[in-house]
Formats: sequence, C-alpha cells, structure tokens
Amino acid sequence: MFSIKEIWHKVIGRDPRLNYDGTMTTKHGNRIIPHKFGDSGFSSNVGEFMFQPRVQEIKAQIDHVNYAKGQSVIIDSESGDFYIKNLHESEEIIHKRPPLGQIDVELEEGLFRQALQQHKMHQLFGDCSPENPIVLDERNGRVYAKNNPEKTRGFVKTGKTVHNPSPIK
Repeated sequence: MFSIKEIWHKVIGRDPRLNYDGTMTTKHGNRIIPHKFGDSGFSSNVGEFMFQPRVQEIKAQIDHVNYAKGQSVIIDSESGDFYIKNLHESEEIIHKRPPLGQIDVELEEGLFRQALQQHKMHQLFGDCSPENPIVLDERNGRVYAKNNPEKTRGFVKTGKTVHNPSPIK
C-alpha cells in the first residue's frame, strides 16, 4: 500500500526516501546525509558526508575490531548485517554469532566504507583528525603527525607514481 507522500514523489520524480531537510531515511529508519555533487561538478559535501553522526555510529560498532590480530569486518550484501571475522574462520562460524550492526546496503555502503577507513587509520596511525592531520613522506614511506614531525607513527610501502603517458588534448 502506497502512502500519499510516496505516490506524490513518484509523480514528480523525487526519491521518496529524501526528506525535506536534505537527509535520506534508510530502510532501518536512520537519517543520513547523502553524498552530493554540485551542478557544476566542482562543489561537494564531502566533509559533511564523511563526518556525519551515522559514520560515528558505525565506527563505534566496529571499534573493537583489531586489524593487527588479523581481524576484519565482512558484510552480508543481502541483509546488510556486518560481522567481525578472525583470520582463519569460515563464513558458517561467522554467521552463527550476532552481527556487530546493520546498514542499508543501497544507501549506507559509502558511509560504511568511510567508517572502516577511519577506524583502520586510527588503529594504524593514531589520531588522524582534521585537528591533527598525518603526513606521508613519499621518499621513505614515513608517516608522522603534521603537528609533531619528529615522532614517526609508522611506515607504509609506497610505489612508483603513475603518470598519464598521453597528454590531454
């Protein structure tokens, strides 16, 4: 059964999940800020998208995952449930335990990836907030805080820079 709002949105060609304040409602009832590009293609809401409350909620749900011990996070693409995976576990064992959380795969996959990236960066290099950015020295792969260049936080392997061999015409 369709509501009047859903019918009206179909008539005018608007996504029925889009709210009047610009947020979207997921199938689980969460309100998220969708990633948008401006009309010119140069403006975007990347900062607002990356640091919205829903990213922090997902990050809190995966907070005890330890990548150094070989743990990772897997997601069931049908249900949106995500689980902790230890190094040598089969999928049968993983799906028997309760999920860490659940996302709307269609709308929240980008938020989920952002939360995983933030969590992994924090585990590998400590606080990487906008107030305490990290810097990568491409010569030797050393990672350090911009605010404290003497203290090395870790090293990453860097490859050759890829250049476009054909000039733009």
